[in-house]
Amino acid sequence: MIKNILLIGRKGIVLSDAKSELQDLDFKIYTGTNVDEVWPVFAQVERIDHVFMGAGIGLQKRLEIVREVLVRSGETCI
Repeated sequence: MIKNILLIGRKGIVLSDAKSELQDLDFKIYTGTNVDEVWPVFAQVERIDHVFMGAGIGLQKRLEIVREVLVRSGETCI
């Protein structure tokens, strides 16, 4: 089964590099540099398996994202 991975970070170029490194694996990669870019991912994807988040995003915003992920699935690895 293909895993859905969400990469969240402050710099788009870092996310692009990470996404390109992972693209040949059995992952569907979604990215976002802020909360507004992440909400559409939640709307279109039923299950997020893993979330990787950089520390460059403010704590309050990171907590919003973590809360939303956990509300959708108690099995997601953050």
